[in-house]
Amino acid sequence: MHQSTQRRTCRVVFLVGCILPTLAVVAWATYERLPTTAAARLGVVERMLGIRVAAASVDTPIPGVVRCRDLQLANVETGEVVLTAALAHLHTEEPTPRVQLSGVTVAESQLTHLATSLHRTLEVDWPGSVSIELANVSWKDGGRSAASKLLAGRSLAITLESTEQSGAITGRRCTIDAGDNGPRVEVLRNRQMTPPTTRVELDTAGQPVPADWLVELGALVIDGGEVATFAGRVEVVHAADGTSGMLDGEFENVALAEALNVPLNAVASFQNLKLHWQAGRMVSAEGDVVAEAGSMPGGLAQTLKHLYQTPQPGAHVANEATLQFAWMGVTFRLADESLTLLPLSGAEQNACILGSNLQVLFGCPDRLAPTPYIGTVLTHFGGDRGTQAATRLPRTLQR
Repeated sequence: MHQSTQRRTCRVVFLVGCILPTLAVVAWATYERLPTTAAARLGVVERMLGIRVAAASVDTPIPGVVRCRDLQLANVETGEVVLTAALAHLHTEEPTPRVQLSGVTVAESQLTHLATSLHRTLEVDWPGSVSIELANVSWKDGGRSAASKLLAGRSLAITLESTEQSGAITGRRCTIDAGDNGPRVEVLRNRQMTPPTTRVELDTAGQPVPADWLVELGALVIDGGEVATFAGRVEVVHAADGTSGMLDGEFENVALAEALNVPLNAVASFQNLKLHWQAGRMVSAEGDVVAEAGSMPGGLAQTLKHLYQTPQPGAHVANEATLQFAWMGVTFRLADESLTLLPLSGAEQNACILGSNLQVLFGCPDRLAPTPYIGTVLTHFGGDRGTQAATRLPRTLQR
């Protein structure tokens, strides 16, 4: 489970940042107000975004068009390059200023820094709107597989605009559209709330994205390691009392030990997953978990016996031994006071965990797992991370 903090709020547009390498040139939407020299223009952009900006040249090839060659954005403190663009054009005389970028590379390791800069653009005022078109986008040094596939062969259309009421700006909206059947992101900064709230909506259109991006967005989800991916829909709202939202989709290649904060060593998929959380605490969660093979320490296996009225073969392993299993499949429902665990529909021998010879190690549980019991297991086996995860469980009802 993810700990929501004010620091994370500055990163709510993390996924937006990963496919929005346009932070510097957005400032040219108010080109008429900028100084005339290239160095002065870049200096204004640096101060607005808090990021180092350099370019080989900034000129006006024809009236109404600003051109920038070899644009580079870098972390002010470390000097690490965040993104580069071979060429950028800003069309200033159109009703909606239009930016065209090509030959763009983004450093995935610097996305958090990039997102912080982007967040500043949602907190300041821009007249009207800005339309941005990106072509030939790639990750610096290749990026992870899921991230690379996300951008492969796509052109991105981005709009940054203000919402107004009675002449006053009530919010800022940023939308990203990756074309037909591609992912779509919308970020809305609502200034009508005090303090302002930020809503992030992501639809991956069935394409997998790195799962840890969701964690950085502020979603109260599992962090299943570097190769874990997610496909589906997510909504996250950042407000004064923490994050709230929902998730509907699937995770693949999840390292359970890292995701659940218990020593359950297996790589699994989470299917038909539906999550809801409010003010930084889980309200409900349900879905299916499937793992082909793995292991757990005897101490963890023994804790499962509390869910059964009859002895289970898997619970007989010694505390200091390791229980190996060949398959695990569980349907779970977490809400209010308990966690319900059931075998998958059609599971062999109605089992939740099978051994190497397809013998049943754990069958269908007879009892529910009370929420305080789950918290105790997380705290005992997960240390500080488990203790923190326990605070994100649903609140038990007061009797």
